[in-house]
Amino acid sequence: MKYSFHTCDVFTGQRFGGNPLAVVLGANKLSTEQMQVVAQEFNLSETAFVLRPEDAANTARVRIFTPRNELPFAGHPTIGTACLLAGLFQGESEFDIDMKLEQRAGLVSVKVQLSQGKLSAQFIAPGLPEVVGRDVDKALVASALSIDQNDVGFDNHLAQAVSSAGNRFLFVPVKNRDVLSRVTASFPGFNAVETACKTMCCVVYTAGGIDGATDYSVRVLAPGEGIAEDPATGSAAATFPGQLASFENLGETAHSWRLEQGYDMGRPSQLLLEADRLQNTFKEIRVAGSVVFVSRGEIEI
Repeated sequence: MKYSFHTCDVFTGQRFGGNPLAVVLGANKLSTEQMQVVAQEFNLSETAFVLRPEDAANTARVRIFTPRNELPFAGHPTIGTACLLAGLFQGESEFDIDMKLEQRAGLVSVKVQLSQGKLSAQFIAPGLPEVVGRDVDKALVASALSIDQNDVGFDNHLAQAVSSAGNRFLFVPVKNRDVLSRVTASFPGFNAVETACKTMCCVVYTAGGIDGATDYSVRVLAPGEGIAEDPATGSAAATFPGQLASFENLGETAHSWRLEQGYDMGRPSQLLLEADRLQNTFKEIRVAGSVVFVSRGEIEI
């Protein structure tokens, strides 16, 4: 049977930048095993499958797969799928609509906008961040990332594990942009970090970036998920405020940050992150980015 698919680049306004995504439509008859095989075939960071919603009041049900596993939630598939569906529904006229996507992590609200030819979306994170692992061994982390242990950390930022919406990340601050550019997964050290921190995804970050407006530069390594490096990671961005709150005085207010990712792998990505706090607790976290369509076709399964 043939299924229509589209590909797009997410968290970028330029084709062949950002994080590429494949979206398979009308996937109701596909089994979990078939979806996993298709994700392996596309071999992108994630492939999204669109199904009829379980609740007719919602826009669609979306299942998301890496080349190796199904994810409860992922950011760039959420942004890309919402923009694709909105474009198919609304056409090329300007629009500003709200969508509801059912995912394993829960119902995800997404606002999609087409304005002056620019297509973008912002999702509300379906979970709030929680620190789940402190006192990470600096020498172990340095060995896993092929850097010196003195390069781990800046100001008072330390490595720790933070979880949100069913995804667990090890956040590792590094001294500067030069160190960030030299990071690479090293084995068996990376395997040891995965075991110790119970996560296959390492988010390495530093202050500032190549773009002068950037607050933090990020690289995400997830070889255990079949992703050597991810060009843009919306779920990690949605979890990032939990890391920042441990080492910065965020107070009782709304915050916004600009993140850049993918520059070291030739796929520049920009992620816009917002977080609202009240009584020293996050109340809502939002991540936004632009999308450009790249290709469409059919896959026979």
